[in-house]
Amino acid sequence: MIIKYFSLTEKPKRAIIALHGWTGNASSMEPIAKFFNFPDTKWLFPQAPYKINNSTNLNSNKFSNGYSWSNHTVRDNNTPKKSYVEKSIKVLRKCIKFLENNGFNKNKIFILGFSQGAIFSLWFIINQKFSMGGCISISGGFDKSKQFMRNNLQSESKLTRILLLHGENDKIIIPDDSKNTYKLFKDFGFDIKLKLYPTAHRIPLKAKKIIWNFLIKND
Repeated sequence: MIIKYFSLTEKPKRAIIALHGWTGNASSMEPIAKFFNFPDTKWLFPQAPYKINNSTNLNSNKFSNGYSWSNHTVRDNNTPKKSYVEKSIKVLRKCIKFLENNGFNKNKIFILGFSQGAIFSLWFIINQKFSMGGCISISGGFDKSKQFMRNNLQSESKLTRILLLHGENDKIIIPDDSKNTYKLFKDFGFDIKLKLYPTAHRIPLKAKKIIWNFLIKND
C-alpha cells in the first residue's frame, strides 16, 4: 500500500485523506494540499490499489501508469459493489486506523475525493458503522437511486457532514450528478451543502475558503 503524507505542523488538529481521480496516483493530490496550505492539518495521499490496465472494463494501455479505486466502473446505477472496491475499502480503513493510532478522533478525520475518488468516498462514508468529521466530494457525486442508498446506508454514518463542489462546465461528470446527490443525501437526513463553480472537470482553487470553513466548523 502506497501512502504519502504532508503537514505544515508537528501537531495537527485534523486530518484529510485525499483520494485522487481515475488514472491518478499517490502524488496527484499533493499539489492541491500545498496550494490550500491549511494550518494544523495533516494530509494523507493513498494510492488506489487497482492498476488501470489490469482493471475489468477499464482496460487502457494509454493509462498504464494510472490507478483506480474500483476494478469496475463506479458510474452504473447499481455500482460500486463491495466486490469491486474491496481493496480500496482496506486502504481507507488502514488510513483511518493509522490516524486514530496517532491521536486523531474520527470526528477530526475528513475524506476529500476528486472525480472517481469523490464517488468512492461517498460510497465508503455511507457504508461505515461510524461517522467522521466530513466528506468533501469534488467533481464526482453519487447519483444513485433511493433503493441503492437504502441497500448501502448504515444509520451510524449519518452524522458525517457532506460538502459537494462541482464545476458548472464539467463535461466529464456533469454537475447534475452532484445536484442529484444533494437531493438524495438531504432526503436521507444528512447535513449536506452544494456549491457550484464556473469551471470544468477540475478542483476549483477558489474553493479553498469554503473547504476551510467546512473543516473548522466544529472546532
